[in-house]
Amino acid sequence: MGYRDEMNTLIFGASGYVGGHLASSFKKSGHHVTGFYRNEPDFTDRSLDIFDKVFTGHIQDTNLLDQVLSNNFDSIIYCISLNHHDSQTNIHHAMDVNVNPIIQVLERIKGKNQKFIYFSTMQVYGKYKKGDIINEEYPTNPVNNYGLTHLLCENILNLYKNTSSINACSLRLSNSYGPPVYKSNDCWWLVVNDLCQSAIKNKNIVLQSDGHPERDFINLDDLSLEVENLLTNLHDLPAIKNICSGSTYSIGSLAKTVSQIAQEKLKINIPVLNKDGTTFNMEEFDLEDGTILKTSFVTKHDSLLHKMELEDGISKMLDSLIRGEHLK
Repeated sequence: MGYRDEMNTLIFGASGYVGGHLASSFKKSGHHVTGFYRNEPDFTDRSLDIFDKVFTGHIQDTNLLDQVLSNNFDSIIYCISLNHHDSQTNIHHAMDVNVNPIIQVLERIKGKNQKFIYFSTMQVYGKYKKGDIINEEYPTNPVNNYGLTHLLCENILNLYKNTSSINACSLRLSNSYGPPVYKSNDCWWLVVNDLCQSAIKNKNIVLQSDGHPERDFINLDDLSLEVENLLTNLHDLPAIKNICSGSTYSIGSLAKTVSQIAQEKLKINIPVLNKDGTTFNMEEFDLEDGTILKTSFVTKHDSLLHKMELEDGISKMLDSLIRGEHLK
């Protein structure tokens, strides 16, 4: 299997949580990275050298879009979307932001032989039965605007893949986590990030559930390696690919692990509390139990090149917060 040593990549949504990390990772690997974003992020000294070139403006500015896409890119990554909450607030706005702009991009590149990756979400599957294995053939049945609009984009992308030379892939992302590149990134509602920030900032963790909900978590470093592998691989992209760790963990076991690691680092007690302020019962929760759950998301295609253990990812996130790099 052949690989491209160096690639020229355009990232739409490059100031976002995922887009910013991809740009930083690709640049460190020696690739050329062009960023497109509407609002300038709060650049720090360590992120000034992420991009070879930057375009700033609204993606619905057709003149700007023509200028950007007149460049010859080996690959394009599309990360523009409202978050889950904002998508749910207004379906019309969600369609305007999440769906319509990608059509404008695809229309302009349909005659080019470029790799195009669209960041979708596991939420296109909707609710699933206990014990089900979620692979790419699992039926899609979104139950919210976020999942619906992403599934629409997948279908649009698949149409262009089938009727043009675009080499396209929709990546269905599970729950990502890890330190953001920019302090302005809206990433603290993500479960692992939220628990880690609470442990360092508040010196406690407050759970909003009974701890039993289960999630799959993938570190941003693993995500970036997987995307780089897909783009530098000379083979065609799969139409759909799940991006996940393949292991699910309960929120209770996750909170217990964050508390234990934070306590070791800070040398103080970090209690886990229920939302009413009482002490959360952690005795029934063990992180190891989560690795054998039958509800684990699994990928049909190539497995991750590297899988960061959840404890290592949590430790890295806590170290970043202890250094004060991201606390607001």
